[in-house]
Amino acid sequence: MTTYQKITDFGLDEDGDEYADATGLAMTGDLPGIKQQVTLRIGFFRGEWFLDEEKGLPWYEEIIVKNPNLIRIREIFREAILSVAGINEVTFLDLLFSAYARTLSVNFKASTNLGELGINLSGLPNA
Repeated sequence: MTTYQKITDFGLDEDGDEYADATGLAMTGDLPGIKQQVTLRIGFFRGEWFLDEEKGLPWYEEIIVKNPNLIRIREIFREAILSVAGINEVTFLDLLFSAYARTLSVNFKASTNLGELGINLSGLPNA
């Protein structure tokens, strides 16, 4: 029996650009699609979308600030991850803040309808 991938989005490369393969514009779905949606959700700044400026993460208001509240930031990321369709539970979430390098790394694991998903986002900008 052939199983087909559930298509959820256009495929994006590491730079966030759509890409094409031998058959044309690449599509993504299943676990890679969920991973892509989580990555996009985390990188979406509040106020970035002109149709609804309340959408997105409060990067400028709460994350990219002097002396960030890591407990609040953890909750912001947990809520963002859980808001993606297909994510059932965040099983692990670790934040590593470097005041010297002014970066924030986020490492998490989540259970999905399709299995375990793990993502490590290193060097996110911080003030």
